[in-house]
Amino acid sequence: MIDAEDLDSLDDPAYVPPPYVVPPTVGERTMAAWRAVTATPLSAALATIDLLAIVVLVVALRPVKVEGADARGPLTAHCGIAYYLFGHPNPVVDQGCGRAYGGHADVVFVAALAAITLTSALVVALLRRRRGPDAAPTALRRVWEEAVSTPGRSALVALAGGMLVVGVLALRTVPARSRDAVGPFTAHCGLSFYIFGQANPVVTHLCRHTYAARAWVLILAVLVIIASAAWLGVVVVRDRLAAARAT
Repeated sequence: MIDAEDLDSLDDPAYVPPPYVVPPTVGERTMAAWRAVTATPLSAALATIDLLAIVVLVVALRPVKVEGADARGPLTAHCGIAYYLFGHPNPVVDQGCGRAYGGHADVVFVAALAAITLTSALVVALLRRRRGPDAAPTALRRVWEEAVSTPGRSALVALAGGMLVVGVLALRTVPARSRDAVGPFTAHCGLSFYIFGQANPVVTHLCRHTYAARAWVLILAVLVIIASAAWLGVVVVRDRLAAARAT
Protein backbone atom coordinates (compact mmCIF):
# COMPACT_ATOMS: atom_id res chain seq x y z
CA MET A 1 0.00 0.00 0.00
CA ILE A 2 1.39 3.43 -0.98
CA ASP A 3 1.02 6.27 1.52
CA ALA A 4 0.32 9.87 0.62
CA GLU A 5 3.83 10.83 1.70
CA ASP A 6 5.28 8.35 -0.81
CA LEU A 7 3.17 9.94 -3.58
CA ASP A 8 4.43 13.39 -2.60
CA SER A 9 8.04 12.17 -2.75
CA LEU A 10 7.52 10.96 -6.32
CA ASP A 11 6.46 14.49 -7.32
CA ASP A 12 9.49 16.02 -5.62
CA PRO A 13 11.56 17.79 -8.31
CA ALA A 14 14.74 16.86 -6.42
CA TYR A 15 14.15 13.17 -7.04
CA VAL A 16 16.33 11.81 -9.86
CA PRO A 17 15.80 8.17 -10.86
CA PRO A 18 18.96 6.09 -11.24
CA PRO A 19 20.28 5.81 -14.77
CA TYR A 20 19.45 2.71 -16.70
CA VAL A 21 22.51 0.57 -17.28
CA VAL A 22 22.43 -1.61 -20.37
CA PRO A 23 23.45 -5.17 -19.41
CA PRO A 24 26.56 -6.44 -21.18
CA THR A 25 26.08 -8.52 -24.27
CA VAL A 26 27.32 -12.07 -24.70
CA GLY A 27 30.24 -10.79 -26.74
CA GLU A 28 31.21 -8.28 -24.07
CA ARG A 29 31.01 -10.93 -21.35
CA THR A 30 33.13 -13.27 -23.46
CA MET A 31 35.78 -10.60 -24.09
CA ALA A 32 35.86 -9.69 -20.40
CA ALA A 33 36.35 -13.34 -19.46
CA TRP A 34 39.07 -13.73 -22.11
CA ARG A 35 40.91 -10.64 -20.83
CA ALA A 36 40.73 -11.99 -17.28
CA VAL A 37 42.08 -15.37 -18.34
CA THR A 38 44.91 -13.91 -20.44
CA ALA A 39 45.99 -11.27 -17.92
CA THR A 40 49.50 -12.74 -17.59
CA PRO A 41 51.92 -13.82 -20.34
CA LEU A 42 51.86 -17.47 -19.22
CA SER A 43 48.06 -17.63 -19.11
CA ALA A 44 47.81 -15.86 -22.47
CA ALA A 45 50.16 -18.36 -24.11
CA LEU A 46 48.41 -21.37 -22.59
CA ALA A 47 44.94 -20.07 -23.45
CA THR A 48 45.88 -19.27 -27.05
CA ILE A 49 47.43 -22.67 -27.74
CA ASP A 50 44.59 -24.40 -25.88
CA LEU A 51 41.99 -22.59 -27.98
CA LEU A 52 43.85 -23.55 -31.14
CA ALA A 53 43.95 -27.21 -30.05
CA ILE A 54 40.20 -27.18 -29.34
CA VAL A 55 39.45 -25.65 -32.75
CA VAL A 56 41.61 -28.28 -34.45
CA LEU A 57 39.84 -31.00 -32.44
CA VAL A 58 36.38 -29.75 -33.43
CA VAL A 59 37.34 -29.53 -37.10
CA ALA A 60 38.93 -33.00 -37.08
CA LEU A 61 35.81 -34.51 -35.47
CA ARG A 62 33.71 -33.61 -38.50
CA PRO A 63 32.64 -36.76 -40.35
CA VAL A 64 34.04 -37.61 -43.77
CA LYS A 65 31.66 -38.46 -46.58
CA VAL A 66 32.46 -41.78 -48.27
CA GLU A 67 30.65 -43.21 -51.27
CA GLY A 68 30.77 -46.85 -52.30
CA ALA A 69 28.68 -49.84 -53.23
CA ASP A 70 27.88 -53.19 -51.69
CA ALA A 71 25.68 -56.12 -52.69
CA ARG A 72 22.56 -53.99 -52.23
CA GLY A 73 23.77 -51.15 -54.43
CA PRO A 74 25.42 -47.73 -53.99
CA LEU A 75 25.73 -46.25 -50.52
CA THR A 76 26.97 -43.10 -48.81
CA ALA A 77 28.50 -43.18 -45.33
CA HIS A 78 29.35 -40.24 -43.10
CA CYS A 79 32.40 -41.62 -41.34
CA GLY A 80 33.22 -40.20 -37.91
CA ILE A 81 35.29 -41.14 -34.90
CA ALA A 82 32.68 -43.70 -33.75
CA TYR A 83 32.89 -45.71 -36.99
CA TYR A 84 36.70 -45.50 -36.84
CA LEU A 85 36.91 -46.78 -33.25
CA PHE A 86 34.09 -49.33 -33.18
CA GLY A 87 33.66 -50.24 -36.84
CA HIS A 88 30.43 -50.90 -38.73
CA PRO A 89 28.54 -54.12 -39.48
CA ASN A 90 28.76 -53.43 -43.20
CA PRO A 91 32.31 -54.40 -44.32
CA VAL A 92 32.25 -51.89 -47.19
CA VAL A 93 31.42 -49.05 -44.82
CA ASP A 94 33.90 -50.37 -42.25
CA GLN A 95 36.79 -50.47 -44.73
CA GLY A 96 35.89 -47.18 -46.38
CA CYS A 97 35.63 -45.33 -43.08
CA GLY A 98 38.85 -46.85 -41.78
CA ARG A 99 40.75 -45.55 -44.81
CA ALA A 100 39.01 -42.20 -45.10
CA TYR A 101 39.02 -41.21 -41.43
CA GLY A 102 42.49 -42.48 -40.50
CA GLY A 103 44.22 -39.12 -40.92
CA HIS A 104 41.45 -37.31 -39.07
CA ALA A 105 41.68 -39.81 -36.20
CA ASP A 106 45.40 -39.09 -35.72
CA VAL A 107 44.66 -35.38 -35.51
CA VAL A 108 41.78 -36.00 -33.08
CA PHE A 109 43.97 -37.99 -30.68
CA VAL A 110 46.84 -35.48 -30.72
CA ALA A 111 44.53 -32.45 -30.42
CA ALA A 112 42.51 -34.04 -27.58
CA LEU A 113 45.68 -34.86 -25.64
CA ALA A 114 47.02 -31.34 -26.17
CA ALA A 115 43.70 -29.73 -25.16
CA ILE A 116 43.45 -31.77 -21.95
CA THR A 117 47.06 -31.02 -20.98
CA LEU A 118 46.86 -27.31 -21.78
CA THR A 119 43.49 -26.87 -20.06
CA SER A 120 44.84 -28.51 -16.92
CA ALA A 121 47.92 -26.28 -16.97
CA LEU A 122 45.76 -23.19 -17.52
CA VAL A 123 43.47 -24.07 -14.60
CA VAL A 124 46.49 -24.53 -12.33
CA ALA A 125 47.93 -21.18 -13.44
CA LEU A 126 44.61 -19.39 -12.85
CA LEU A 127 44.19 -20.92 -9.39
CA ARG A 128 47.71 -19.91 -8.40
CA ARG A 129 47.11 -16.36 -9.64
CA ARG A 130 43.75 -16.17 -7.83
CA ARG A 131 45.29 -17.24 -4.52
CA GLY A 132 47.97 -14.58 -4.77
CA PRO A 133 51.60 -14.79 -3.70
CA ASP A 134 50.83 -14.55 0.05
CA ALA A 135 48.02 -17.10 0.12
CA ALA A 136 48.57 -20.34 1.98
CA PRO A 137 49.25 -23.24 -0.39
CA THR A 138 46.52 -25.79 -0.85
CA ALA A 139 46.98 -29.46 -0.02
CA LEU A 140 47.40 -30.32 -3.70
CA ARG A 141 50.04 -27.63 -4.12
CA ARG A 142 51.91 -28.84 -1.02
CA VAL A 143 51.92 -32.38 -2.37
CA TRP A 144 53.19 -31.16 -5.75
CA GLU A 145 55.94 -29.02 -4.22
CA GLU A 146 57.04 -31.92 -2.05
CA ALA A 147 57.00 -34.29 -5.03
CA VAL A 148 59.36 -32.06 -7.08
CA SER A 149 61.47 -30.70 -4.22
CA THR A 150 64.62 -32.60 -5.29
CA PRO A 151 66.11 -33.50 -8.71
CA GLY A 152 65.50 -37.20 -8.07
CA ARG A 153 61.84 -36.69 -7.26
CA SER A 154 61.39 -34.40 -10.24
CA ALA A 155 62.93 -37.07 -12.47
CA LEU A 156 60.44 -39.65 -11.17
CA VAL A 157 57.50 -37.30 -11.76
CA ALA A 158 58.73 -36.53 -15.29
CA LEU A 159 59.22 -40.25 -16.00
CA ALA A 160 55.68 -41.04 -14.84
CA GLY A 161 54.28 -38.16 -16.91
CA GLY A 162 56.14 -39.29 -20.00
CA MET A 163 54.94 -42.86 -19.57
CA LEU A 164 51.37 -41.56 -19.17
CA VAL A 165 51.61 -39.90 -22.59
CA VAL A 166 53.10 -43.08 -24.07
CA GLY A 167 50.29 -45.14 -22.55
CA VAL A 168 47.59 -42.86 -23.93
CA LEU A 169 49.13 -43.06 -27.40
CA ALA A 170 49.37 -46.85 -27.13
CA LEU A 171 45.61 -47.01 -26.49
CA ARG A 172 44.97 -45.96 -30.08
CA THR A 173 43.40 -48.63 -32.24
CA VAL A 174 45.22 -50.25 -35.16
CA PRO A 175 43.24 -50.87 -38.37
CA ALA A 176 43.82 -54.38 -39.74
CA ARG A 177 42.37 -55.92 -42.89
CA SER A 178 41.62 -59.57 -43.45
CA ARG A 179 39.00 -61.91 -44.85
CA ASP A 180 36.59 -64.40 -43.31
CA ALA A 181 33.75 -66.57 -44.64
CA VAL A 182 31.60 -63.49 -45.29
CA GLY A 183 34.27 -61.59 -47.20
CA PRO A 184 36.92 -58.92 -46.65
CA PHE A 185 36.71 -56.74 -43.56
CA THR A 186 38.65 -54.11 -41.62
CA ALA A 187 38.91 -54.41 -37.86
CA HIS A 188 39.99 -51.54 -35.62
CA CYS A 189 41.98 -53.52 -33.09
CA GLY A 190 42.27 -52.00 -29.64
CA LEU A 191 42.77 -53.02 -26.05
CA SER A 192 39.24 -54.45 -25.64
CA PHE A 193 39.59 -56.77 -28.64
CA TYR A 194 43.07 -57.77 -27.43
CA ILE A 195 41.88 -58.70 -23.92
CA PHE A 196 38.31 -59.87 -24.41
CA GLY A 197 38.35 -60.91 -28.06
CA GLN A 198 35.45 -60.61 -30.47
CA ALA A 199 32.55 -62.75 -31.57
CA ASN A 200 34.31 -63.42 -34.87
CA PRO A 201 37.33 -65.70 -34.14
CA VAL A 202 39.15 -64.38 -37.21
CA VAL A 203 38.91 -60.85 -35.82
CA THR A 204 40.07 -62.03 -32.39
CA HIS A 205 43.15 -63.76 -33.79
CA LEU A 206 43.94 -60.84 -36.12
CA CYS A 207 43.61 -58.19 -33.39
CA ARG A 208 45.64 -60.10 -30.82
CA HIS A 209 48.43 -60.42 -33.35
CA THR A 210 48.15 -56.83 -34.63
CA TYR A 211 47.77 -55.07 -31.28
CA ALA A 212 50.38 -57.16 -29.42
CA ALA A 213 53.19 -54.60 -29.73
CA ARG A 214 51.04 -51.72 -28.47
CA ALA A 215 49.67 -53.89 -25.67
CA TRP A 216 53.19 -54.57 -24.40
CA VAL A 217 54.04 -50.87 -24.64
CA LEU A 218 50.89 -50.07 -22.64
CA ILE A 219 51.73 -52.69 -20.01
CA LEU A 220 55.28 -51.35 -19.72
CA ALA A 221 53.99 -47.77 -19.37
CA VAL A 222 51.54 -48.77 -16.63
CA LEU A 223 54.24 -50.69 -14.73
CA VAL A 224 56.66 -47.76 -14.94
CA ILE A 225 53.98 -45.33 -13.69
CA ILE A 226 53.10 -47.61 -10.76
CA ALA A 227 56.77 -48.19 -9.90
CA SER A 228 57.57 -44.46 -10.12
CA ALA A 229 54.63 -43.52 -7.91
CA ALA A 230 55.50 -46.22 -5.37
CA TRP A 231 59.17 -45.24 -5.23
CA LEU A 232 58.26 -41.57 -4.93
CA GLY A 233 55.96 -42.39 -2.02
CA VAL A 234 58.73 -44.38 -0.31
CA VAL A 235 61.19 -41.50 -0.74
CA VAL A 236 58.74 -38.92 0.62
CA VAL A 237 57.84 -41.05 3.66
CA ARG A 238 61.52 -41.78 4.34
CA ASP A 239 62.45 -38.10 4.22
CA ARG A 240 59.52 -37.19 6.48
CA LEU A 241 60.60 -39.78 9.05
CA ALA A 242 64.19 -38.55 8.87
CA ALA A 243 63.06 -34.95 9.41
CA ALA A 244 60.87 -36.02 12.35
CA ARG A 245 63.80 -37.82 14.00
CA ALA A 246 66.07 -34.79 13.49
CA THR A 247 63.62 -32.54 15.34
